[in-house]
Amino acid sequence: MPQSVCNLENDCGDDRKRFKSPQSFELLFLIVSFIILENHYILNLYICLSRQAAIYLEVYQVRRLLGTIE
Repeated sequence: MPQSVCNLENDCGDDRKRFKSPQSFELLFLIVSFIILENHYILNLYICLSRQAAIYLEVYQVRRLLGTIE
């Protein structure tokens, strides 16, 4: 077996040992949860701003049709 494959297998074994502790799983869960919540917040902000921009555009188009914009 090539040396690089052996090293890769040994590294994987070390990672498995490191992530067996409950604290590691809790930390990993918190990090993943934070990333998901942060992306959800950014998505909601984008949707809110998009809706606001659509409202302003609609008002502008109506005002332009009515001739109230110079």
